[in-house]
Amino acid sequence: MGTFFLNSSSIGVDLNNQSTTALFALGSHVLGTQGTEFVYVHASTSISGNTFVAITTGSYTAGMASGGDVISGAQLALAQTSISAQAFGWVAVRGVGLTAWCNSSATAPTTLGVFLASQSARTGIITVSGSGSGTLAGVGITEAASSTSTGALITVNLTWPRTFTQVG
Repeated sequence: MGTFFLNSSSIGVDLNNQSTTALFALGSHVLGTQGTEFVYVHASTSISGNTFVAITTGSYTAGMASGGDVISGAQLALAQTSISAQAFGWVAVRGVGLTAWCNSSATAPTTLGVFLASQSARTGIITVSGSGSGTLAGVGITEAASSTSTGALITVNLTWPRTFTQVG
């Protein structure tokens, strides 16, 4: 997992840790190293590090992303650190060299597509097996790893992750 630092002029921003109190306006965006952009959210549920979250844009509450969030068109982001339920933290919407959990081994680059895994036991992780919920656009696998019993940590480039839909 990478460590990211602020690259803009917001005093007190810590992209690598959560806070139990709101230190910034929800929905605030900051720029970080490696072309990253983070948004400040309030965790409605516990969020595991290196997992995808769905953000309710009106309130900027976030929870682990599921297939239903992909189908509904929720704003997606990638948490690089764990955030406890009801705590506040920063989640990435853009960047190079971010870390994400994948439910199986993956190759880089993948030609199969990237999906949000549909495992009911573990939300917020991606899959390349094609058995997930909706193809994700804006997520590119750049470095893959072999799977373990809990999945694989892989390196991704992120550009505003969203559901890929075809028109026509």
